[in-house]
Amino acid sequence: MLCFAIRDQMSFLGLSGFKACAVFPKTERAPAAKLRLMKLGYTIIYVPDVPNTVAFYGLAFGLKPRFVHESNMYAELETGETALAFAANDMAEMNGFEIVLNAPDARPAGWEVCLVTDDVDTAYAKAVDQGCQAVSAPQVKPWGQTVSYVRDLNGCLVEIASPIAPPA
Repeated sequence: MLCFAIRDQMSFLGLSGFKACAVFPKTERAPAAKLRLMKLGYTIIYVPDVPNTVAFYGLAFGLKPRFVHESNMYAELETGETALAFAANDMAEMNGFEIVLNAPDARPAGWEVCLVTDDVDTAYAKAVDQGCQAVSAPQVKPWGQTVSYVRDLNGCLVEIASPIAPPA
C-alpha cells in the first residue's frame, strides 16, 4: 500500500511520527507491446526540383536512381541498404507540415548526409568539379578517418568520408 511507502520515505527524511497517506486509483494499462528492433529505412531531403537533384547526385557522387515516381515529386537513390530519398518541397505541405527550405545561399540545416568511399580525395575533387560548393577539404581525423564536406546544389551538407576502422 502506498501509505507505507510514503511513511517509510518520510522516516528516512527525518520526519518520523508524521503520518501521511495517499490513495491513488489503480490504473489498468494494456501490457506494453514488445517493440521490434527498428532500422533506418530511408532519409528524405526536401528539395525544389527532384529530377534535377537526382541527376546532380549522379554526376557529383556517382549515385544511381533506385526509384523515381512518375510525378517527379519523389525519388530514391541506390546507396546500399538505406536509401537516400528526395521529395519535392510541396510534398511537406501535402503531408501536413511546414519545413525550413534548403537553399544554397542560406545557412545549412542542422544535419548532413555522409557518403563513404575508400578514395575521399578523388570523390571530393569530383564533387567540387561537378558543382558542389567546397566546405572542407579532406582531412585525416585523430581516429584515422579521412573526412571532407561539400554543399550540394540545394545547399545541403554532404560529408564524403572513408570508412571508420573497427576497433582492434
